[in-house]
Amino acid sequence: MHPYLFRTDSFSLSFENLMIMLAILAGVWVSQRRSAHKGEAYQNMLLDLAIWLVPAGIIGARAWEMIFTWNEYVDTPWDRLAVWKGGLSIQGAILGGLLVVMLFAWRRKVRLWELLDLIAPSVILGQAIGRIGCLMSGDAFGRPVSEVSWWPQSWGLIYHPDSPAFEIFGPTRLIPAEGMEMLAGFAIFAFLLLYKPRRPFAGWTVLTYAILYSAARFLLEFLRADSLLIGGLKVAQLLSLLMIVAASAIWIQRSRRSAQKTAVG
Repeated sequence: MHPYLFRTDSFSLSFENLMIMLAILAGVWVSQRRSAHKGEAYQNMLLDLAIWLVPAGIIGARAWEMIFTWNEYVDTPWDRLAVWKGGLSIQGAILGGLLVVMLFAWRRKVRLWELLDLIAPSVILGQAIGRIGCLMSGDAFGRPVSEVSWWPQSWGLIYHPDSPAFEIFGPTRLIPAEGMEMLAGFAIFAFLLLYKPRRPFAGWTVLTYAILYSAARFLLEFLRADSLLIGGLKVAQLLSLLMIVAASAIWIQRSRRSAQKTAVG
């Protein structure tokens, strides 16, 4: 694995940054295609939303990381702002983006659940593409294959010497956890687009996304070696469990309400 697409003394382009750019473009393209039936005005509104979502996602991703690694930057406080050096959390980006979407829907007076349903597939697609960059750069890496007895010992990656994975484990074969999350993301994206629920309700897509991704992330964290911790517990797993419970409760509540309206109608 190699973290850079190309690199010179004056300029470099990492695979991770390239994948982030492609993730943004792909997400916008998908949301535009899925909103075509709503008209040009709605599509333009989504472009306005994207302009706010990108910085909100970056700020949320960095802030979430900083909350749990604050003490690591005591000697280099300005590095807290150096997002180009890594240290971005997908879950933090999702939370930051969610806040912006809620404010945007309120200001523009659009239906929040419909807006969330529309952009949810774009979000998971962006996450999957972003993990390609993590795979190439050696970020969000897994545990050594030797630590997991049931994992095939030949199914491991040795990362580039310039990567965070190599800095910690050296030339050790590691489980490609970021690759597995990438595949899970693409699978969830396909499911959200192809599966047609019998009785859809506003919020079905985004709540299903939240449940499926949180379940996948909870399981994958058992294989991760660079997780954020709080009191010895993995932050990502705690947040994933919270999201599964909350999203499932809302899913059931909205499903029942939709069924009741259908019965009355």
